[in-house]
Parts: sequence; C-alpha cells; structure tokens
Amino acid sequence: MDLDGHRFGARAAATYYFPRFSNETILAGITAGGAYMKDSMDGKALGTEEDYGIELGEAFGGIKLIKEFSTGRIYSSAKYYEDVTSNVDNSAKLLENDDDSRTELLIGATHRLGDNMDFNIAARTTVASTRLIHRAETEKKMASSFSCRINMFLTELDSRGPLAMGESLSPWTPSCNGSIRVELSGHRTTSDSGALLLREALDNSGMIDALDDHLVDHRDPDRVRHSLASQLRTLVLQRSMGWIDLSDTDTLRRDPLWQLACSDARGTTPLAQDRPSQATLSRLLTCLGRDDNIDTVHEGLLRLAVWRLTSLNGGERPEHLTLDIDGLPIDVHGHQGGSAFHGLYGARIYSPLVASLAETGDMVGGLLREGNAGPAENADTWIPHLVRRLNESTGAKVKVRIDAGFTDNDTLEALEDRDIEYLGRLRSHTGLQTLAAPHLKRPRGRPPEQPREWCHDLAYQAGTWPAPRRVVLVVQERPDDLLLHAFFLVTNLGKFDWPPEKVLALYRKRGSAEAHMGEVKSSLDMHLSSTDRGVSTVQDVMARNEVNLLLTLCAYQVLHGLRCLLERQTRQGWSLKRMREQVLKVAATLTVHARRITVHLGDAADKWWPSLLKGLPRLTALT
Repeated sequence: MDLDGHRFGARAAATYYFPRFSNETILAGITAGGAYMKDSMDGKALGTEEDYGIELGEAFGGIKLIKEFSTGRIYSSAKYYEDVTSNVDNSAKLLENDDDSRTELLIGATHRLGDNMDFNIAARTTVASTRLIHRAETEKKMASSFSCRINMFLTELDSRGPLAMGESLSPWTPSCNGSIRVELSGHRTTSDSGALLLREALDNSGMIDALDDHLVDHRDPDRVRHSLASQLRTLVLQRSMGWIDLSDTDTLRRDPLWQLACSDARGTTPLAQDRPSQATLSRLLTCLGRDDNIDTVHEGLLRLAVWRLTSLNGGERPEHLTLDIDGLPIDVHGHQGGSAFHGLYGARIYSPLVASLAETGDMVGGLLREGNAGPAENADTWIPHLVRRLNESTGAKVKVRIDAGFTDNDTLEALEDRDIEYLGRLRSHTGLQTLAAPHLKRPRGRPPEQPREWCHDLAYQAGTWPAPRRVVLVVQERPDDLLLHAFFLVTNLGKFDWPPEKVLALYRKRGSAEAHMGEVKSSLDMHLSSTDRGVSTVQDVMARNEVNLLLTLCAYQVLHGLRCLLERQTRQGWSLKRMREQVLKVAATLTVHARRITVHLGDAADKWWPSLLKGLPRLTALT
C-alpha cells in the first residue's frame, strides 16, 4: 500500500582518540553522539481519521579500541544508548513496546588482500534490551567503493595521530593554490628510500653480524624486545641519512621503510614490529661503552674500512697503505665529563684522534680524548696498535703520515721500535733554522715566472732525541717575497727508495685526509652529547661519547662505500651531502599484497637509481 507523508532524521557523532600507547599499534578513544527521527504520515491510508506522527531521539556514548597489524587490524567498541524522547500519536496507537535503553557491543577484524580489496568480518550484539542482534558479514569491495572506504578510514585514524603535546594537525591549504589540501595520512609513504641501499651495503660488510657475535649483552634474555643487531642498524643507518639524534627514532617510529631497513625479521613482519625508543638506544650506548665491548666496536669500524677497500676490487686487498693521524676537535654544548675549554678554538671541546686513509677516503679508527689533552697524548700506544691491526686485516705494508703535533720523541720511538715507516712535519725552531741557513740562498740570475722549490737531505738530532734522524728541508720561493720560505719533514723512509722530492710528494697528499675529516664533521654533524647522569663517572661519560664517535665514523664508511660505487658508475665526483640529497632522500610509497611488499619510487629516482642498482652487485661481501 502507498503511504503519504514525510520523514526527517539526523545523526551526529564525535570521537576523540588518546595518544598512542608505547607500542604504537593500539589506539583507544571515546565516542559520543545522538540521533533524532521524526515521521509524519497520512492516517487515511491506514483507515484512521487523523494523521499520526512518530518522534524518536536518543544519545549515546562509549569507547573504541583498535589494534593494528601489518596486513589489517582488529577493532572493538562498546556503546551505551539512552532514550531522550519517544512520542507516538496516541490516537493512532500503532507503536507499542518501544526500544529500551541498551548497550551495544561490536568486535571485528579486517584483513588487507591487496590494494583494491579487503576482507572484513564483524559481530554485533545488543544487551539490556528486548532485541538481540547478531550479524556476521564478509565483504569484498573493489575499485572506487573500496578506495573510498579505506581512504576515509585512514584519514579518520591518522588525522587524530598524536603530535607534540598530544595535539593533532588540521588540514591546511596553502595560499598559492586553494585546490591543495595538506594533511597527515596513514598511507605507507617515506622520504628515505635510500636507507634500503645503505642496509644492503651494511649487510655486505658483515659488520653488524660480527658485532652481534662478539658483543656481551648484559640484558635479561627473557625481557629482550630489540636485538643488539637491530639497534646497531638503527643508529648507523639513521646517522647515515642525517637523523643524528637518538630521539629521531621516535619521529620515524611509523615510517614503514625504516621498519623494514632496521629489522632482523623478513616478510611483512617488520611492519607490525615496534621500533626501539630513545631510552632503549641510550642504554645501548652504555652497553657498548663497557670495557668488555668497546674494543669490539673499534674492530667493527676497522672491518667496515677493510670491506670498503676490497668490495669494488673483487676482494683483492691493497699492498700498501698510508695511515693519516690527526686531531678532530668536536664542540660540546654543556659540561660533559672530560670536555674542557680550548683557547685556540674558543670553545669547550673534546679532542679525539682520528685515523684515515687519505688516498681512499676511509676512516679506520677513532680515539676520544679529554678536551685539554696534548696533541700527541696517547698517540705512542694507539697508532702502533692500529697499524698492527690494519696490517693483520689487509696484509698491506702501512706507512704513517702525521703533522707537527705528533712528531715528539715518544711517538717516533714507538713507531721505530715496531719498524713502522713514518713521515711527519717538524715545528720550526732555532736549531733547525741554523741547520737550514746554508741552503736559504737564492740562486743567481733573474727568477723565473713560476716559483721554484728545492729539497735537501739533512741529519738532525734534537735535544730529546737519542740519535740523529733523517730530516728533509724544503725551500720554496714565494711570489712577491724576496725571502725564501722553508719547512722541515722528519722520516725514517730509506734514501734510496725515497729521495727528498718523493718524500715531499707523499706528504702533500695529506691534504686529502683533512678534507675527508672535514666532510665527516659537516655531513654527519658530529656532536657528542652524553652528559653526567646519576652516578655516572667521567670515564662512563667518555666511554659513551667514544661509542658515539665510532658509530658516526661507521655511518661515514657506509655512505663512503656507496659513494665510491656511485662515482664508478656515473664517472663523476660526489660529495656525501649531494649523494644524500639527490640519491638517498627519495620519496616512495609502499604497498603490501599478501606477503609481497612493493616500494614505488618517486620520479626523482629516475636519474641516478638505475645506474646505482645496476652496479650494486659489485659491492661484494667481505670474506
């Protein structure tokens, strides 16, 4: 039968979601709202003389819980409904036994089958009422209907995602174009696609596995949630990509690519795993700084250097290496234990030693020292030990190249006692100037347009030296200067194989080492920030900061290995900053289908990634 009349209804609800729990996969919220409906119908259609109407209203409130997984989610809710008004036309008397106030329970699960299809099953029941509803449904929604549903769901979820202080980001429209809408979304996107390339290089080096095998883990095995390997990977890879602070892992906690790049697990499991927190990584630094672990971290850096030296050469190891030793002052912002104000730099600093291979750009060692340490302090023990380990690891004959701060008698004697060849600059003083005086005479005649240079072999014994040593005097002409300039090099290299001119040429390559050390500071923003905490001693603080130094050098080595491959593939020079900004910092979207994860790179990857991926197999594993 046809009924004449009209109906009006409205429903409104709002949900507030609390900041996520510590594991970041559970979302809880409270919901409240109301509903109103009014019917007005022609009574003649039902045989009554008067029109009749129905007016119903109710308010409700409850809680929601969502548990997220890599391929779906489980959700549940509990809502209480309270009747606000229920008016029925008494003359019509067509409605009786109106619903009482009730409680509704819902539980369900969604499994993602692909980009355009999901599987949903839910059960609902109503208690404290005369009605009982139980429904189980399965549905497969394709194309636009699914996309609309999943997009609305993700927007609802992530627009509530907690930021600093628990607030959420409202959609924003830039003034340049009103058609643009900027908002936080739950899509699996990232701006750090290059972390996968760095993970590949790091795995080939074998450094993480070697550390994991030899480090002493003092944690209770029954309470371990994050392995040492995954935490080490997190620190090295994040520093390589420019995320230098421990707290940055909280910023990246929901980035799917970082979950994949740092995890030990395979398949889609990493997408459902929690990432280590700042506190967890801080405890890792303490663990690595213990006496039974710090030497293992030093060996890990050396292993990375050996891998880099051999990876692009088919595993062939070099026969000769030149080790450069230099200080690398690092500013500190606070009063970290062991730091001190240095008048030369006008700042509070640590004064670490760093060892590198200038010709190849590799960092092979680091030693943290107090801020007021002398230039050569600890050099007489540390340098010979590093040379021995480098020789054992590569089989190469190692020479040491040092500047004037390290040519004290203790350091030179330590090298000579172990038959280590060295080359260093001497500070000029009265004794050396007197020795050089006969050679500081300009030749007769008009000087040529290009300044000239002369080298002379001398023997010199300083007051603290037990015996004379070979000294090379270098005399130079300078434009617009009538006086000759001179400086001195001390070495134990043989005169027959190493004439003075060849000694000078070898020393001048030291400039490359200083350039690489400057790149470490500028590209990786090296800073040592561990401060005195609780009962921490100065030694504990310095041990943590030495670990920070070594991990930063490890990050440099991973980047440098990838850079060398990129230079070989593209046949052009690359700085670390340029490589990171143009090659590694590439946006991508991740999709999950069954057990397959696909990373869709942005257009910025088209220029350099094909060449890099083509040469990636050349980064062979260290054997």
